[in-house]
Amino acid sequence: MIITRDGIEEEIQFESLYELIKESPNEVWKIFEDKINNAVRGLSYWKNFDKNELLQQSYIYFIEFCQIYDPYYNGGFIPFDKFLFKNLVMKLRAYIQRYYFKSKREQPTEFSEYMTTSSTKNNITEIDEKMYSEYIYSLITKRQKEILDLSLQGYKQQEIGQILGVSQSRISVIKRKCLSKLEEVLNAKELKESKKNIKKKYSE
Repeated sequence: MIITRDGIEEEIQFESLYELIKESPNEVWKIFEDKINNAVRGLSYWKNFDKNELLQQSYIYFIEFCQIYDPYYNGGFIPFDKFLFKNLVMKLRAYIQRYYFKSKREQPTEFSEYMTTSSTKNNITEIDEKMYSEYIYSLITKRQKEILDLSLQGYKQQEIGQILGVSQSRISVIKRKCLSKLEEVLNAKELKESKKNIKKKYSE
């Protein structure tokens, strides 16, 4: 929308779904349901958390967001989709954190953060995801895989050491080196080319 003020044309942004958001949030849910499912699936996998519980909680938060959404809050403009996913991810992360805190378990973070926040992961399709994960895991040793898998299940380093018969300090060293290696790989320019080679291998 363009308005004229003192002879100067200004474009005013607006949220086209605003009335629907306020009057029929369930209809808006249908619009974003697939993207919400994708976000929930990623969090549930990397945080080792029940997907259905996260999805139910997402709907509760979604209704709240529809009620409080103000596109011009603080004098700026924020479209609903940006408002929704920014706050939804924050809320779900806090929900998961509270769960692990109450159950006194260490929530999986480090490896999942590298995987979910790396820019190289953003454009990977669901078809490529399995091959991508296999590629990443092929770069680390069997012992490192065991430690990461147990970390993703919520075990603390001392507990992992007891399971594997290794000292806590040794677990810490192995895990730190492994994560450093994965971070380096995830940020490497060569990763895109490596993905192509893996895809070619699986298509042969």
